[in-house]
Amino acid sequence: MKDGQFVTDLSDVDKIMIHYADGTKEEKIVSPKATSNVEQVKEYGITGLGDVVYTPNMVLKDRTQLLSDVKAKLDTITLESPEVRAITGNVGALYLEESFAEVKGNLDKLVKALIENEDHQLNGDEVAIKALLKKVEDNKAKIMMALTYLNRYYGIEYGDLNIKNIMMFKPDFYGKTPSVIDRLIRIGSQEKELEG
Repeated sequence: MKDGQFVTDLSDVDKIMIHYADGTKEEKIVSPKATSNVEQVKEYGITGLGDVVYTPNMVLKDRTQLLSDVKAKLDTITLESPEVRAITGNVGALYLEESFAEVKGNLDKLVKALIENEDHQLNGDEVAIKALLKKVEDNKAKIMMALTYLNRYYGIEYGDLNIKNIMMFKPDFYGKTPSVIDRLIRIGSQEKELEG
């Protein structure tokens, strides 16, 4: 969390929410540690818990090229793209124009969140990066439609918190650990479930 809101960029947080097995939750203040015991891993100290360390599920590294490549692939999709029509049939009946425009306008931020939450296991492996780029290329319309759909319909409030970004990029928040991209592809493939 950052400034009282859920975030997907775990390199800059000020609180964590702990969910317990009995269904209760607790928020704890965290602060970045000056040095990490593990290279490329961000560590936070948890206020009131002594030496207990919180390490987000992410690796700190330069993703500039990967972000640029993924954005370039997704940016080619429009609501009128043949790939979108193949998924939705009559996309106009879904009333997604405003949401799609918002997604396109925030593509830099969305791609950053997508890659940071997907890429923690790639560790610079060129074969894995090429496979990821191919998956994005092969499913770019589905990914864009999933982002558009989630953007439009899931501005859900959790107390005073909006959980849209958690819905988009952190499925592990609900106790599941699927690939973020695979989850978006699955959502974007369910055109029969989409309604305006």
